[in-house]
Amino acid sequence: MAKKKKKENNSIELCEGVVLCEDFFEQKEKRILTLLLKGFIVYLLSMGTIGFYLSAIKAEYNVVLCHIVVLVFAVLCSMLYYRLLTENIGYLFLFLLFAGLVYMFRIYINSGFYAIVNMSVKNAAEYFDIDIQRLYTERIEDRYLTITMVSLFIGLVLDILLNVYISRRMQYATAMFIVMFFNVIPLYMVLEPDFLYALMILAGISMAYVIKVSRHYSPQVSIKRSNSKFVVRGKKKKEFFYNYDIKALSQAALITFLFVAGVVSIVSTVKPKENFNVGYKQNKYKELSMAAVSILLTDGWEGFFRYGQDRGGMNSGKLGSVSSIRLDYQTDLIIKMTPYSYDTLYLKNFVGESYNPYENYWTSIKQYEGEKENFASNSYISPEAEALKKSYEEGNPATAEGIISIRIIDSYRDSFYVPYFMSEVTDFNDNGYITERYYPRLKGNETVVDESFYIDEPYTERDLEVPEANVEAIERFVQNFDHSGSDEEIIRNLVNYYQDNIPYTIKPGKTPKKKDFINYFLTDNKKGYCAHFASAATLILRYLGIPARYVEGYAISYNQLADAEFVSDKNYSDYYSGYSELGKTALLQINATDADAHAWIEVYIEGKGWYPVEVTPTGDEEEAEDF
Repeated sequence: MAKKKKKENNSIELCEGVVLCEDFFEQKEKRILTLLLKGFIVYLLSMGTIGFYLSAIKAEYNVVLCHIVVLVFAVLCSMLYYRLLTENIGYLFLFLLFAGLVYMFRIYINSGFYAIVNMSVKNAAEYFDIDIQRLYTERIEDRYLTITMVSLFIGLVLDILLNVYISRRMQYATAMFIVMFFNVIPLYMVLEPDFLYALMILAGISMAYVIKVSRHYSPQVSIKRSNSKFVVRGKKKKEFFYNYDIKALSQAALITFLFVAGVVSIVSTVKPKENFNVGYKQNKYKELSMAAVSILLTDGWEGFFRYGQDRGGMNSGKLGSVSSIRLDYQTDLIIKMTPYSYDTLYLKNFVGESYNPYENYWTSIKQYEGEKENFASNSYISPEAEALKKSYEEGNPATAEGIISIRIIDSYRDSFYVPYFMSEVTDFNDNGYITERYYPRLKGNETVVDESFYIDEPYTERDLEVPEANVEAIERFVQNFDHSGSDEEIIRNLVNYYQDNIPYTIKPGKTPKKKDFINYFLTDNKKGYCAHFASAATLILRYLGIPARYVEGYAISYNQLADAEFVSDKNYSDYYSGYSELGKTALLQINATDADAHAWIEVYIEGKGWYPVEVTPTGDEEEAEDF
């Protein structure tokens, strides 16, 4: 150490080039102001986090009260570092106070949390275009009150948590993680928060970063900066402690806040929010994650551990094994055909004739008919197709002949899909397409399918069979709707009752163990997807004396046909001839996904034979199908 020299300005030279004035040792830290500044940063981050999420989902709550309480509590938390004693006692007091408040208002906090979850789920359902039922029941219906309460609760938690990382260490990266942990949810769904809260978060993080890099952030009460001692003019030794420059810190914080506000304002001017998403293209990583998020929303974590194929809930007559429909929206079938009607195109694969109660599955008609239903070998033409073919060849009105090609991409590899009413397979080509000839029943087609077209009876006793275990539930259910009149009127009344009283959902939950699938649907759950409605309708109509069967396959709506890909190198006349409700169209290619997998019923209508009927409720008020 250099030799000490006395100076005229009453200072002591410690070493060459370094001089400390005696007044420096008498400076006192303006700790209240520094703690107020830190409390303000905590407030910006805490309230910014709450407001960002709630404004994005359009939740209503007492905004002014939340701002005041979060600000006051953030400042109180930062003041705990005023002395070591206040720090130790203060956190214990806050814990006891917080626990008491949570216990007193637990019902309000619980209901408010569920309200936010339900609102988030509603936004997710709209964004992903999926049907999600409300997940939680809110015990208190006043959402304004409950969301305010849970916002205050979350605000206090964030104040305490962020105060540890901001007031003590200015760990801006950790604070950023805490702030954005849940706020990535509205950002993922492209929900827009209020400008104020985005600004608060950016300003708070930026201010914490500036103070962090300046190294003026750690509270003296917790960390002693130095024990170095010096002799001043022969007086006894004095200790030198670290002191804040609150003026410099405040100026830096203010400049940072104004800079962030200015940048955000300029960006908003250059790129107004109304056209911010114009030309937005979703990145590939988000596209890959959307299927997984959809599974999580509809089926929970267990959806990732269900390995069985269900083709959108269809599983060859097996029922009740999944809690919700799991969709991947990938192509299952490629269909080439010429559209001819506004009606849904049904491609059937599985026809269930006998229901097995409590085992919850349908026995396929093929197990009874053997090779009779082996369409692929051309050994069987249905009586309905034979009658319609004969009518077409005779040149009767509203008759037609069509060709359809189907290629299986990602369904059961041994499956075989046929339209109503297929007469024969005309070709198996190298590209995996199966080409089939069919004769559609169009509006105005008066073809009669009488018993002369059937080798045996049109239907068997199994087509009217109702298992004894299901009789009681069905007897009670049929009392709910008018089941008098003709077969067509009874079917129409059942369809209308379904539409008006039993909601469609892709998340009905699994059928509980030792429960029957149909009984549970009709008496307890009273909601479901197509397999529920079709299975129950089959037994209900049988109970009322109408022959019916359960059918699974794919259903293609007219809207999908209208948006399909045009096949330019094919002639319309090679694929369709005769009457068309749409006029002359063209050959189209339709990609069917597991979202098109469906279950419906076949009923025997005298004079028409076996005919498809849609019984699953729709989202709008469509008229019941004509018979």
